[in-house]
Amino acid sequence: MQIAHVSLPAWLTPRLSRLPSEPLLQHDGDRFVLSLPAPRPPQLDDFGRTSTGLAGFDLHNFRMLPQERMSGSAQYSPQGLDELVQQLPHVDPKNIFLCDLREEPHLMVDGLPVSWQLPARHTFDSHLEPWLLAQTRKLGSAVESEVDAVHKLGAHALRYHVFDSCAPSRQVINQFVHDMRGLPPDAWVHFHCAGGMGRTTTFMCLRDMMLNAKRDSFEDILSRQARLGGMDLLHVAHGDARAQGRLEVLQHFYQYCKTNSDGFQTLYN
Repeated sequence: MQIAHVSLPAWLTPRLSRLPSEPLLQHDGDRFVLSLPAPRPPQLDDFGRTSTGLAGFDLHNFRMLPQERMSGSAQYSPQGLDELVQQLPHVDPKNIFLCDLREEPHLMVDGLPVSWQLPARHTFDSHLEPWLLAQTRKLGSAVESEVDAVHKLGAHALRYHVFDSCAPSRQVINQFVHDMRGLPPDAWVHFHCAGGMGRTTTFMCLRDMMLNAKRDSFEDILSRQARLGGMDLLHVAHGDARAQGRLEVLQHFYQYCKTNSDGFQTLYN
């Protein structure tokens, strides 16, 4: 992440000309810093496509598994959201379910995705994002929430609060199972986090397991998602406790899916 108060690239500054050079907000005594994804050059994805518009802000790390009607990417801008809908093969927006996996609060400011860097001790507060939305609007910028942007397309917005590089909590997984089991047969599910790798790959694996655990091995599912362009979650570096914990949760969830016999009416435990 590039922090806005350090130095913004010249081409980006005009897009944020109405924001102060050091946008700091106070909330319950905490300091919040406006952050932007670092710009990245255009590059081909796994299907030979390039991102359009502002490089790195539109549809970075995009991949899809058409036979399972799911896809994943990094955080998108409003323009990237439009591009996403165009990339999906003959899918009506009303059948698209966009799953936001980010714990950290984030908004769309002047057509760019921005997030607020939280103190390390901070945990999710359902009132925080609306508060940030209201405060950022006071700066005079065009601001909207991701939910608003999704609803403009006629699509559905789902939110699962997961810390970066960590496994989802049991509560989050149960909510995910509840939501997925109720989807219509023609639903298309798209996952995103900040960079489109760790959390996005994790949830694409969870979805893959719900669909295919009775047919495919655990290793096959994780390897398939890695080949698709996601993170290799199967091979954990020595001493990486968070990655090891995530792998163990995935292994446990796979066994749950493999043995489930009631259409996931019994939640994960």
